[in-house]
Amino acid sequence: MKILYAIIAAICVLLSFALTYIKFMTEHKRDKKLYCFCAAGTLTALVSGFFVYADVGTEAASLFKLFTVYFVLAGAGLCDLYEKRIPNIFFVILLVAFLISEIIILIKDRTVALDYLSAGFISGIIAFALLMVLRVVSKGGLGYGDIKLFTTLSVIMGLYGAFSILFFGQIAALLVVVAGLIAHRLTLKGNIPLAPFFYLGYVVTIITGTF
Repeated sequence: MKILYAIIAAICVLLSFALTYIKFMTEHKRDKKLYCFCAAGTLTALVSGFFVYADVGTEAASLFKLFTVYFVLAGAGLCDLYEKRIPNIFFVILLVAFLISEIIILIKDRTVALDYLSAGFISGIIAFALLMVLRVVSKGGLGYGDIKLFTTLSVIMGLYGAFSILFFGQIAALLVVVAGLIAHRLTLKGNIPLAPFFYLGYVVTIITGTF
C-alpha cells in the first residue's frame, strides 16, 4: 500500500506539471531548470508518498484531499516559478476537493462532516485575515496569489496543517535566500516566488505527519 500511495503521489505531481506547462507555459522553452524542478518535484512526491499511509491509512476522504494538494501545489509552484503568478484554477480545485471530501464523509457520518465543514471555513477565514494583516505590514510584500493559495490550503488542511506547510516552506525559502545572497544571485530587494516553497513545506509536512 505504501508503494501504491507513493506512485499515486508521483503521478499527481507529474500530471500537474504536464497540464500546467501545456495550459500556462507553452511560450517557455524546456530548459534545464524546468527539467530539474520537475524531476525534484516528482522525486520528493515519490519519497513523501510512502508516509501517506502512516498518516491517514485508507481513509478515502483524507487520501483524496492529500493527493489533490500534491497536484495543486506542484502546478502552482511551477507556474509561480516561471510566470510569477498563481492561476485561480488552483484555488478552485482545492475548494472543490474540500467539498467532495465532505460529501464522502457525509455519507458515513453527518455530524463529523458538518464539524469538518465549519472547521475548514473558520480556518480559511482566520488564515485570510492573518495574511492580509501581514500583507499590510510588509507593504505589499505578500502577493494576493500567495494569500489565496494559503487560505484555500487552510480550508482543506486545517490551520495546523496549513501553518506546518508555511513553517517548513519558509525555512526552505530562508535557506535559498541566504545561499543566493552569499552567491550574489539574489538581493535583499528581490522577490522570490513562494508557491514552490509551499510545495516543499507540504512534502515535509507529509513526512513528519504534522497536519
